[in-house]
Amino acid sequence: MGQKNIAAYLESGFLGLFVRQIVDLLEGAVAAAIYDTDDNLVWAGPNEGDNKLFTVNPVARERNRGPGFCEQLNDQKLAYAFYLKSEGSDDLLGTL
Repeated sequence: MGQKNIAAYLESGFLGLFVRQIVDLLEGAVAAAIYDTDDNLVWAGPNEGDNKLFTVNPVARERNRGPGFCEQLNDQKLAYAFYLKSEGSDDLLGTL
């Protein structure tokens, strides 16, 4: 099967609401970003301008097995990466 692009599935209004809920639940979280399978930033939020927080993808590296991973960044903050997969298959669509 050909590689799918996560951008085809995104609707910014719903993503904004979803990410605001994530930010509220994860202590210290300020924003979230979604990357496609080529590690290009395709969405950042929940606020306009949050894409400036993600000038470099902190999780662009060899994919781990499993649902994702947590990585400590240079400024002692944590980045949580969750792999976005196609329902019913293991096709990777992107990373949150």
